[in-house]
Amino acid sequence: MIKLSNVSKNYGNVKALDSLSLEIKEGEIFGLLGPNGAGKTTAVKILTTLTKPDSGSCFINEIDVVQNPHKIKKLSELSLKRIILKENLLCMKICLFMECFIILQRLRRK
Repeated sequence: MIKLSNVSKNYGNVKALDSLSLEIKEGEIFGLLGPNGAGKTTAVKILTTLTKPDSGSCFINEIDVVQNPHKIKKLSELSLKRIILKENLLCMKICLFMECFIILQRLRRK
């Protein structure tokens, strides 16, 4: 399960996330959709421990993402041999997408 409660993140004066709350239960398929600047990438970066939220809480399988980043990183270890996606996707966005996919796969196995 993935749970975010009132997660906020600012980059200087720019509010990237404003009190995002969501819960994704085991077996659910979930997509983050929205316009540029809506906070999709920031939310994924927080879930994959690439950045910390300014406030709120984030849990994956009842593991606190901020307090236990090493455990989250073990869930999302990734080894790509070959990937075919649209050419215009940035490398970082491809990696973030794959991180989320792998985390969800491992959650299903438990």
